[in-house]
Amino acid sequence: MPGRNLLGILMVAGAAAMAATAALAAERKVTLAGGGSGTFQYPSPDSSWRGRNHDLIGTVELPVRARGRSRKPRPAMILFHGSAGPGYRSDSWARFFRRHGIVTMRVDYFTTRGLRRAGRRGPASAGDVTGAIRFLATHPGVDRRRIGVMGFSRGGSIVLMSRSYSPSQTGNVRPAVFVAFYPGCERIRIGSGDPDAPLLIVVGSADTLSRPAACEQRQREGQRLGKPVRTLVLPGGTHAFDVRRSRTVRWRGRRVEIISDPNLTRIAREEVLKTVKAAFRMR
Repeated sequence: MPGRNLLGILMVAGAAAMAATAALAAERKVTLAGGGSGTFQYPSPDSSWRGRNHDLIGTVELPVRARGRSRKPRPAMILFHGSAGPGYRSDSWARFFRRHGIVTMRVDYFTTRGLRRAGRRGPASAGDVTGAIRFLATHPGVDRRRIGVMGFSRGGSIVLMSRSYSPSQTGNVRPAVFVAFYPGCERIRIGSGDPDAPLLIVVGSADTLSRPAACEQRQREGQRLGKPVRTLVLPGGTHAFDVRRSRTVRWRGRRVEIISDPNLTRIAREEVLKTVKAAFRMR
């Protein structure tokens, strides 16, 4: 037993050391008024977790054709990873958006909290979204009227929860579009006070973690209230169907199959791009 306790202490210390190293590697900024791109540690005043707020880390990248001078501000998407931490999904979707002329910011809400992965009790703070919006909106190359947010799994749930934001939390920025991939749809309800910005929920019909039926119920609620809520259920899709490789994971004591499906990923990207471009009024 003492050996196990020592191992636990060493693992916690190691995670804290890695978090500290990563945080030091990211330049701390309170504003992006100087423009440019890079990885930054920034204040997120409403990112409460375990009794205190945390700075977060964001990687801002511009489309290639937007890197010159005298360019008009561009639309932007902010991306939130899932429980497995930053990685392929956020990276690949960010590249996809930039190919279509959209600025991206990938948010790492684990590292400064000493996490690499997170289970049931991991952070799920809507303030992570509002803080990221507030920070990115200070960038002169970003059109603050055309900022959208997108998340995967845990990140998708956070995006759903953030729809009840207060403009004072976002620096009076109103997100133009919300996209949630296989989120916990049972965590929210669509109400008359919800924003009028479109919400697209994407989930697979074979997802055993995110309940497609709950996500479809959110669409029906939106329809009754005249809110632009759409749920896209992809036939045969599992949780995280847009990952690079198929694998089996354990969640809350059970095995969950995750099957990579490039065809469903292609369909999802077409639908997301259509929704985002319409919200941003892009050609």
